[in-house]
Amino acid sequence: MQDALCILATGGAHVTRKYYTNDEESTICVKRPTIINSIPNVLTAQDVTDRAITIECPRIEYREESEINAAWEKAKPSIFGGLLDLFVKTLVQMPKVKLVNPPRMADFTRLGEAMSQALGNPAGTFDALYKANRSEGISRALEASPVGVAIRELVDDHNLISTMGFSGTMKKLLELLDKYKQDAHAWPKSPRGLGDSLRRQQPALNALGINIEISKPNRDGVNVVIKKCEHREHCEHGLKEKQPERKVLEDKEVF
Repeated sequence: MQDALCILATGGAHVTRKYYTNDEESTICVKRPTIINSIPNVLTAQDVTDRAITIECPRIEYREESEINAAWEKAKPSIFGGLLDLFVKTLVQMPKVKLVNPPRMADFTRLGEAMSQALGNPAGTFDALYKANRSEGISRALEASPVGVAIRELVDDHNLISTMGFSGTMKKLLELLDKYKQDAHAWPKSPRGLGDSLRRQQPALNALGINIEISKPNRDGVNVVIKKCEHREHCEHGLKEKQPERKVLEDKEVF
């Protein structure tokens, strides 16, 4: 469902065979904004978190519906006129907006930044707020992921830094993470399941300064390396430079 929400947010298509035919295809193209209302966090996949804005609504003071409707009817013309005026000013500001390292939703960020500047805010105000909202969404998504929480606790417990880390097979990592398991129902049952969960949480963990490298399968299985970066931006741009030699203890616990 979260993969489908990603397609719905940024646009995609579904191709299927037309009814009562053998070779004719029907293509359905969709791109729509979606509002999800929930009390607990329901967005756990990094791809959909990157496309979402999280809003915590404040507690409201209840009023009679007739009073709310009357106030709305009175304010509606000025609200609609204000939106149109802001839209015109935003379109004027759009060509002047310059983004540095834009996020996945680059066009949305440009529109938001143009609107913010049209309202009189300094350049970069919306960009900073949006990135802060995304970081908060990443943290919430990790909190809803048993594997993400376990990896963070593992890193914190062993105080991993850039010259020390975990290096071993996915099977050994699954055994090591067992003591951090909280939700047995959602916990991966096999090394392959753990690998799938780690790949989903890789971008979120990288953004928090935890770099995960997963190798291709070999005769020993799939190897994984987990390291905590001293500087988060190094993780976000990947560890391309030559890394210092890892210190790995040759014991059952490989820290």
